[in-house]
Amino acid sequence: MSCLEGHEDDIRTIDKLVNGNNNTFDDRNMWLAPLLLDRRDEGVFKVDHNEIVFTFDKPRIISCIKFWNYSKTPIRGVREVEIFCDDIVIYRVNLDDIFHL
Repeated sequence: MSCLEGHEDDIRTIDKLVNGNNNTFDDRNMWLAPLLLDRRDEGVFKVDHNEIVFTFDKPRIISCIKFWNYSKTPIRGVREVEIFCDDIVIYRVNLDDIFHL
Protein backbone atom coordinates (compact mmCIF):
# COMPACT_ATOMS: atom_id res chain seq x y z
CA MET A 1 0.00 0.00 0.00
CA SER A 2 2.81 2.41 0.81
CA CYS A 3 3.72 2.57 -2.89
CA LEU A 4 0.39 4.30 -3.67
CA GLU A 5 0.02 8.06 -3.66
CA GLY A 6 -1.54 9.15 -0.38
CA HIS A 7 -0.60 5.90 1.40
CA GLU A 8 3.14 6.48 1.85
CA ASP A 9 2.85 6.15 5.65
CA ASP A 10 0.70 2.98 5.60
CA ILE A 11 2.14 0.48 8.09
CA ARG A 12 0.75 -2.63 6.31
CA THR A 13 4.03 -3.42 4.53
CA ILE A 14 5.49 -6.63 3.10
CA ASP A 15 7.91 -7.14 6.02
CA LYS A 16 4.87 -8.34 8.03
CA LEU A 17 4.51 -11.37 5.71
CA VAL A 18 6.89 -13.51 7.77
CA ASN A 19 7.06 -11.67 11.11
CA GLY A 20 5.42 -14.50 13.11
CA ASN A 21 2.35 -12.50 14.18
CA ASN A 22 -0.33 -14.11 12.05
CA ASN A 23 -3.75 -14.25 13.71
CA THR A 24 -4.35 -10.57 14.40
CA PHE A 25 -6.58 -7.58 13.78
CA ASP A 26 -3.65 -5.23 14.54
CA ASP A 27 -2.55 -3.30 11.43
CA ARG A 28 1.01 -3.24 12.79
CA ASN A 29 1.18 -6.98 12.01
CA MET A 30 -0.65 -7.03 8.67
CA TRP A 31 0.49 -6.53 5.12
CA LEU A 32 -1.65 -5.49 2.23
CA ALA A 33 -0.92 -5.42 -1.48
CA PRO A 34 -3.46 -3.64 -3.67
CA LEU A 35 -4.53 -5.05 -7.01
CA LEU A 36 -3.66 -2.37 -9.52
CA LEU A 37 -5.62 -1.81 -12.70
CA ASP A 38 -3.84 -2.69 -15.91
CA ARG A 39 -4.85 -0.08 -18.49
CA ARG A 40 -2.96 -1.49 -21.48
CA ASP A 41 -5.98 -2.95 -23.28
CA GLU A 42 -7.39 0.07 -25.15
CA GLY A 43 -9.64 1.38 -22.39
CA VAL A 44 -10.64 -2.07 -21.08
CA PHE A 45 -9.64 -2.32 -17.44
CA LYS A 46 -8.26 -5.65 -16.31
CA VAL A 47 -7.23 -6.56 -12.79
CA ASP A 48 -3.78 -8.07 -12.67
CA HIS A 49 -2.59 -10.43 -9.96
CA ASN A 50 -0.19 -10.14 -7.05
CA GLU A 51 2.71 -12.50 -6.80
CA ILE A 52 4.93 -13.49 -3.88
CA VAL A 53 8.15 -15.30 -4.71
CA PHE A 54 10.41 -17.12 -2.27
CA THR A 55 13.79 -18.08 -3.70
CA PHE A 56 16.03 -20.46 -1.79
CA ASP A 57 19.80 -20.66 -2.22
CA LYS A 58 19.76 -24.47 -1.97
CA PRO A 59 17.13 -27.25 -1.91
CA ARG A 60 14.81 -26.98 1.11
CA ILE A 61 12.17 -29.24 2.60
CA ILE A 62 8.89 -27.44 3.23
CA SER A 63 6.49 -29.50 5.30
CA CYS A 64 3.67 -26.99 5.76
CA ILE A 65 2.39 -23.71 4.38
CA LYS A 66 -0.26 -21.87 6.41
CA PHE A 67 -2.41 -19.03 5.15
CA TRP A 68 -3.84 -16.37 7.39
CA ASN A 69 -6.09 -14.36 5.14
CA TYR A 70 -6.86 -10.69 5.69
CA SER A 71 -9.58 -10.84 8.33
CA LYS A 72 -10.23 -7.21 9.18
CA THR A 73 -12.49 -6.91 6.13
CA PRO A 74 -12.62 -10.41 4.56
CA ILE A 75 -13.95 -9.14 1.23
CA ARG A 76 -10.47 -7.67 0.68
CA GLY A 77 -8.60 -10.93 1.30
CA VAL A 78 -7.06 -13.41 -1.08
CA ARG A 79 -9.49 -15.40 -3.20
CA GLU A 80 -7.25 -17.65 -5.27
CA VAL A 81 -3.92 -19.24 -4.42
CA GLU A 82 -1.51 -21.10 -6.65
CA ILE A 83 1.74 -22.59 -5.40
CA PHE A 84 4.46 -23.42 -7.89
CA CYS A 85 7.61 -25.43 -7.36
CA ASP A 86 10.16 -25.33 -10.18
CA ASP A 87 7.56 -23.74 -12.48
CA ILE A 88 5.01 -26.54 -11.89
CA VAL A 89 1.68 -25.90 -10.17
CA ILE A 90 1.62 -28.12 -7.08
CA TYR A 91 -1.42 -26.57 -5.37
CA ARG A 92 -4.37 -24.49 -6.54
CA VAL A 93 -7.37 -23.41 -4.46
CA ASN A 94 -10.21 -20.91 -4.55
CA LEU A 95 -10.54 -19.72 -0.94
CA ASP A 96 -14.14 -18.62 -1.51
CA ASP A 97 -15.02 -22.31 -1.97
CA ILE A 98 -13.44 -23.20 1.37
CA PHE A 99 -14.92 -20.42 3.50
CA HIS A 100 -18.46 -20.75 2.18
CA LEU A 101 -18.83 -24.45 3.06
